[in-house]
Amino acid sequence: MAVFHVALVDTQIATSDAKYAHLRWRPVTAIRAEGDPGWTPLHDTPAHPDYPSGHNTYSGAAEEVLTALVGARARAPYTITSPTQPGATRTYTDWRRPTRENVDARVWSGIHTRTADEVGVRLGRDVAAHTVRNAARLFG
Repeated sequence: MAVFHVALVDTQIATSDAKYAHLRWRPVTAIRAEGDPGWTPLHDTPAHPDYPSGHNTYSGAAEEVLTALVGARARAPYTITSPTQPGATRTYTDWRRPTRENVDARVWSGIHTRTADEVGVRLGRDVAAHTVRNAARLFG
């Protein structure tokens, strides 16, 4: 658990640093500025830059830590429920599929560009891989 949490906290730091280093606009800003001033995403857009996608940095980091510690497949199927859509569930047997679905969901809802999502996954995986490689040094 400690490795998992260290990886996710470090991922948050890397995400915030990258967002404000790159300052990329979100789809809502780009689409409105480039010709459709009335366009609205399916979800409220956060007030911080698009790139990289924070949700996907977390997905990539979680996937990487779980794969390193447990293997690419879960030991048993697991189900995730939705806090905003009662009764909606998704069942998985690996760690990669939820990450792929998270990328699509963020694009389809209009919150992120696909590039921001894919780069976010890579950033999270890289930070988590570093955490796992250095876990012995972190925890003595």
